[in-house]
Amino acid sequence: GLHLHTTLAVATNGLPLGVLRAQCQAPKLKSAADKRPSWAIPIEEKETFCWIEGLRDMMDLAAQMPQTRLIAVCDREADFFELFEEQRSNPGVDLLVRANHNRTVSDEPYKLFEAIRQAPLRTKVQVHVPRQSARPKLSKKQARPKRPSRQANLEVRYQQIPLLPPKYYSDKYRIDVWVLHAVETAPPE
Repeated sequence: GLHLHTTLAVATNGLPLGVLRAQCQAPKLKSAADKRPSWAIPIEEKETFCWIEGLRDMMDLAAQMPQTRLIAVCDREADFFELFEEQRSNPGVDLLVRANHNRTVSDEPYKLFEAIRQAPLRTKVQVHVPRQSARPKLSKKQARPKRPSRQANLEVRYQQIPLLPPKYYSDKYRIDVWVLHAVETAPPE
């Protein structure tokens, strides 16, 4: 199949402003002759490089709009050190990345996920969860039951955590990142 990676600009009220980048590509299989471990492959050759390209586009836009705060919202695929390193070189664009890797963090007896769970409770918030229509079972997708709208009560913890570079980046410095953890305290079944 094809992969479409899109950088979409959206205002804080949800108004779509436009597409900054739309990159469609067919994934290339790694050659059987290529015996390099994944860490030895240059980031420019990896599929995840599209996240860095999108961030660079946003950095160019930030230079043209110095009074506007830009935030790149990324899914778990963007949880890689090179992206954080790229953002550190130009902090004009903030990153919000859904964590994927339970990393080792310095100055903590725990790994990342447990460290943030141990952080002090900072606030509680309510979030509206819209209703969900039922969906019949489709070929590979599970059936989805109908769900009424409701209010979810979340506990929010956050703290700054030093993110250590991977072992294959011994020449890199740690990056201090803010980690936010919001979890529903009593979700329905």
